[in-house]
Amino acid sequence: MLNFILMRAERACDYVSNSVRIRATNKQEGINRTFEEKEARIFQRVLEQGAQQHPTQRLISNYP
Repeated sequence: MLNFILMRAERACDYVSNSVRIRATNKQEGINRTFEEKEARIFQRVLEQGAQQHPTQRLISNYP
């Protein structure tokens, strides 16, 4: 069930990233970059927490 939810979330993210193109001004660019950096830090933290809970996750997160 969790894999199904994850798969649906990944598809939704792919759809949005492929269909939405925003031409940003300099100010918007800074806001978008800040948001992306924050999102990346959160995602990295989630991966690290998952790796602590599941040793096999370390192999997956280190795979390019």
